[in-house]
Amino acid sequence: MITFHPKADTFGPITLFRIDGRNAGYIFQSLEGPYLIYFADVADAPCGVPLERSAVPGRRSIFAVDIPSMEEAISLVHRAYAERNTTNTTSNNTQFMARDAVTPCPVAPHQTVERATLSSPTPSSRMGRY
Repeated sequence: MITFHPKADTFGPITLFRIDGRNAGYIFQSLEGPYLIYFADVADAPCGVPLERSAVPGRRSIFAVDIPSMEEAISLVHRAYAERNTTNTTSNNTQFMARDAVTPCPVAPHQTVERATLSSPTPSSRMGRY
């Protein structure tokens, strides 16, 4: 079962989603307008959409990027798990933190980290599309 939970923090509103009770990712809107979906496990990402890997070393997470609306983002989340014909996975993300991807490398004090780090990456900071 997929459930969505709207939340707000210092970076703005996000929509967390859980799959069968486990935290699986979140949806947020970039400063430029498009939506992004953070999948805590790369294996959960849908096929056929632009993807970017998380910049957090050692994390198995990925972003679906350039999604035009919240409705389409929610549809992609549903499609990602429908493609597997089940919502059950073998991974256990009990230590999932919704903001793990916001601070990819501690190169600046925490107070200076902005959502724009990931929501509006420059071409040179993108790790590539898959």
